[in-house]
Amino acid sequence: MEIGDYLNLVRKRIRLFLLVPVLAALVVVAAVLIRSDDRYLTTATVSTSSLSSIAGSQFSGGQGNRVLLETFSAASETPTVLARVSQRTGVPIGTLQSEEAISVGPIGESSLLRVTARVPQSKQSSDVAKAVSAETIKFILEPQIQLAVKSAEQAQRTIDDTQAKLSELGRTTGLALGIPDYEMKSRAVSALREELLRARAAGQFTLAASVQASLDAQSAELTALAPRMAEFQTLTELNRQALARVNTARSTEEQARALQSSADAGELVTLGETSKVEVFPVLVRRGLGGLGAGIFLAAILVILLEFLGRTERAPRPVTRETTPLVEEPEPEPL
Repeated sequence: MEIGDYLNLVRKRIRLFLLVPVLAALVVVAAVLIRSDDRYLTTATVSTSSLSSIAGSQFSGGQGNRVLLETFSAASETPTVLARVSQRTGVPIGTLQSEEAISVGPIGESSLLRVTARVPQSKQSSDVAKAVSAETIKFILEPQIQLAVKSAEQAQRTIDDTQAKLSELGRTTGLALGIPDYEMKSRAVSALREELLRARAAGQFTLAASVQASLDAQSAELTALAPRMAEFQTLTELNRQALARVNTARSTEEQARALQSSADAGELVTLGETSKVEVFPVLVRRGLGGLGAGIFLAAILVILLEFLGRTERAPRPVTRETTPLVEEPEPEPL
C-alpha cells in the first residue's frame, strides 16, 4: 500500500481515529485524578561522610560513594525501615510504599545524599523525610554494631582463656609474672657471672666458690625453665592480639552507636522547605502518554477493520456446471 492509501484509510475512519486517542487520554487522566490527592514534598540532605570513617567500613575507598548510594537507596525501601518510619510519623506503610513516596539520589560526586518524601500531609512530609534518613542510617549501622559486639565477645573469651592458662603456668613454674620473672632470673645469673669474674680477679677464691655454687643453681633452674618460656610467649602473644581486637571492636561499636544517636537526633540530616506538589504537570505528562498510546491503538483498529471489510466484500468464486455429452445415434445405412 502507498502512503496515499493509508491516508485514505484514515479519512474513511476519521471518527474512530480521533475518538480512540481522546478516550485513552481521558481514561489516563481520570485514573490519575482518582488516585492522586494533594501531595507535599520535602527534601532532606543527608551527610554520610561519617559512615566511611568507621574502622572496617564497606564505604571507604574509591567506590565508597557509589556503594553507599546503592546501599542507602535499597535500605530505605526495606519493610523494616518503612515500618519504623510509619511508627514514628503515623503515615501508613501503604502510603510510604506508593510510587514516588520516597526517593533517594546522590548530590554530584559528594558523600551527600538527597532524600525526597511526598505524602498527603504537609507536616508529615518533613517528618517522613527526617525519619527515613535517620532510620536508614541506623539500619545500615546495625550489622556493624552486631559484628563488633560479637567480635569483642569472642576476643574477650580468648583473653579470659589465655589469662587462666598463664596463671596456671605461672603457678607450676614459680614464675608468677611469667616472662618478666624469667628475665629477672636471667639478669640475676648475668650479675653472678660478673661477680664471679671479679672475685677470681681479686684472688677471693672462697667468695668465688660461693658465687659459683649460686651461679650453678640458678643457671640450672633457668635452663629447666627455658622450654616453658615458649608457652609463656605463645599465650602472651595470643592475649595481646585478643586485647587489640577487643579495643578495635569496642571502638567501632562506640562510633556506630554515636552515629546512630546523631542520626536519630537529626544532626546528620538537613531538611529543606516543604512545597505542594502540582498535579497539572503530572496530568499533562500522563495525558500525552495516553494520547500516544491511543493513536497507536486507533491505527491498529483501522487496519483491522479495513482488512475485515475487504474480506467480507470479496466475491465468491463462480463454479461452472458442466453438462454431460449425449452421444448421438449413428445414422442407419441406406
